[in-house]
Amino acid sequence: MSCERREREIEESLDRRVGEAGHSGGTSSFGGEEHLYRAFFRAGPDGVLFADAGGVVLDANEEACRLLGRGREELLAPGGGEIFDPSDPRLAAARGEQRRTGSFRGHLRVLRGSPGEAGAFEAVVTVAGYVDGFGEDRLVIVVREAEGHKRQDPEATRSAEEMFLAIASYVGDAVVVFEIDGSLRYVSPAMERVTGYAPEELVGFVMLDVIHPEDLERVVAESVEIWDSPGIAPPFVFRLRRKDDSWAHLEFAMNNLLEDERVGGVVVIIRDVTERVRAEEEVRRLNAELERRVAERTAELQAAVTRLKENEELFRATFEGAATGIALLSPDGRYLRANRRFCAITGHGGGELVGGDFRGTIHPEDASADEERRRGVAAGETADYSAEVRYLRRAGGPVWVSSNVSLVRDASGDPAYFILVVEDIDARKGAELALGSLTLREKEVLLRLARGETSQQISARLYISYNTVRSHVHNIIAKLGVENRTQAARRAIEFGLVSDDEAAPPPAPPPA
Repeated sequence: MSCERREREIEESLDRRVGEAGHSGGTSSFGGEEHLYRAFFRAGPDGVLFADAGGVVLDANEEACRLLGRGREELLAPGGGEIFDPSDPRLAAARGEQRRTGSFRGHLRVLRGSPGEAGAFEAVVTVAGYVDGFGEDRLVIVVREAEGHKRQDPEATRSAEEMFLAIASYVGDAVVVFEIDGSLRYVSPAMERVTGYAPEELVGFVMLDVIHPEDLERVVAESVEIWDSPGIAPPFVFRLRRKDDSWAHLEFAMNNLLEDERVGGVVVIIRDVTERVRAEEEVRRLNAELERRVAERTAELQAAVTRLKENEELFRATFEGAATGIALLSPDGRYLRANRRFCAITGHGGGELVGGDFRGTIHPEDASADEERRRGVAAGETADYSAEVRYLRRAGGPVWVSSNVSLVRDASGDPAYFILVVEDIDARKGAELALGSLTLREKEVLLRLARGETSQQISARLYISYNTVRSHVHNIIAKLGVENRTQAARRAIEFGLVSDDEAAPPPAPPPA
């Protein structure tokens, strides 16, 4: 494609944009827009190039041609627009930053001369992406020799760059130019999409009547300050009534160029931020709702902690003051806690039990069966179980206890800990074992003793000799571990062999 044809296509593209903007009795013409374009691009002090998203140069000003040592036709020719030194190690990072953030500013080596014969020079480079009026992705590139940049006035340079970046960033938005009296001189076609008003409806219009009453005073104050201060002002947002009477949130980025003879007005880039403002308001609402819920949840948790402390104190008092022995076991059979009564029954101190293995405190003959029952509870086969087992005292031999074991599960349903509740049945169990050691005839003799019968009466009732009765009584006293027949008779009552009504009355005390 020839340079002449490329330039002709660019000019035709600009003409189409003018045609789309429309005319109304000459009140809105391309003259103002072209004047701004030339002021910024053609007469700029820096090298400026426009390129497509792939980096193909679409246009270049005279300063860019001078810096790159190539004519405009050569830059626009196929393959003639290579700008940056490909061996520059900073180039990849710069391109990555531009793709990620939309712009880049920094030092790069720029090629000077024809491709294949070009040298390179250090330059300050600014690259910004934008979307043109046709929705195409474009790049604008500003090049300045590094040494030349150092000699320039920093404030003027920064102001020019800020204006350039603002314009380049908002190319897809509406652009207007205000006269010194606040009326609109120029309105870009995009303004109709933002406000619903065609450009020709707004040229010569003062916008105060369509600003939201609650924002009017602030907008006037901002505008007065901007009109008095040349240069770029910080963007601000206000509400404007659209043609359909709905309210739009608009962001104004204003640059006071009243003193610039090439412009002589205030240039404003207008962005419709209605959806952004609504999203921000929704985020604030959600944050407020979240904070409210967090506050409620915090209060609930604090109340729960208070109740937990109260319950813990109640549990501790109940646990420690219980008349029965209570201990907590981990799922793997280690002591987590034991109350005083449990320690008294088993003969172990609480400190030595906690963390210890339960199997070390139960009789070996009872350990396997008890562990099997606990596994059944953990598996959900039974809710709990009761058993009579022997615990090993620290000293003094085993002790018989009646043990009830249940399981507490955590929130996920997994075993958390076992609760052991034990009662000392050593005396009763010993008596039962002793009673089991008596022969049938000895049990009959013990029953007669409990009823208060003498040896002669027992001999007559059971048809056995007097000496045989005495022998049985002697064996009963020995097996029950008592001292005489009276104590043996009382043991028979304890065993339930006779009721209190059947038992003989206690012997009368000797006379004084």
